[in-house]
Amino acid sequence: MPRAAIVGVGRHGSGYTAEMLTAAGIDCGHEAWWHPLDEPRRDCVADSSWLAVPDLLGTRFDGPIVLQVRDPLATITSLVRAPDWGPYLTVRQGLVPPCDDLLEFAVDTWCRWTQACLRLDPWAIWDLDLLPGAAEATQLAGWLDVEVVDPGPVGVVNRHHNEPPVTLTDEQAARVDRVWREIK
Repeated sequence: MPRAAIVGVGRHGSGYTAEMLTAAGIDCGHEAWWHPLDEPRRDCVADSSWLAVPDLLGTRFDGPIVLQVRDPLATITSLVRAPDWGPYLTVRQGLVPPCDDLLEFAVDTWCRWTQACLRLDPWAIWDLDLLPGAAEATQLAGWLDVEVVDPGPVGVVNRHHNEPPVTLTDEQAARVDRVWREIK
């Protein structure tokens, strides 16, 4: 099992974070340990995976848990543009009831999953809109007692970042805002 977990909603930049931490010298998988498809990769020091949340809610985890967030509208837009499927959807529906309206499901997913992440009592919250890098890698390396290098610039947070955002209803926007204020 990894010694650290980086969690969030999904479609929020977990691949970016894994790439950034690995570039900094911390072996961080992207859904390497926590995922529904194959055997877990047992040799990673950290795993950046939204799929860890249900497991961590029901398990004692002694290592650092970091909640990563980014602009809620960007994450919700990405959830609509690239929805969960198959076993990933099954994991998601463990915390979020099914819904035929994809936008409503994305909003509900963001709100419920973020609140579940907060119940994990994260050691830190990283905002991907600020493009984390050396400072965050150094913070995690200190907790894990591992060496770190400056990762330099790393890719993009999400391939859907240039697409126009979805439009939320006033009620949806209010729900998202209430949860966002819990983080900030």
